[in-house]
Amino acid sequence: MSAGRSKLVRDVLHLYAEYMRLGQQVQGLKDVARIEFKKNKHLKPKDNLIYIEYLIRRGKNQLTTLKGHGITSVSLSSKQPK
Repeated sequence: MSAGRSKLVRDVLHLYAEYMRLGQQVQGLKDVARIEFKKNKHLKPKDNLIYIEYLIRRGKNQLTTLKGHGITSVSLSSKQPK
């Protein structure tokens, strides 16, 4: 990794890479992960450090759950406005 990257950035990139690796085994996970990471890419550490750290912890916990329970497929559901 580049010496100029902060630990927070490295943690986010490492988490994303782990989701992509697991996505080879879990159908739909790559798409879900891309959507979730893109949804939060606007967050700046200067203003959102605690929230970003929370998202990293939540992502790691979700990965542990996905790996440990033999899940083979995931998807997002969205509510359509009436």
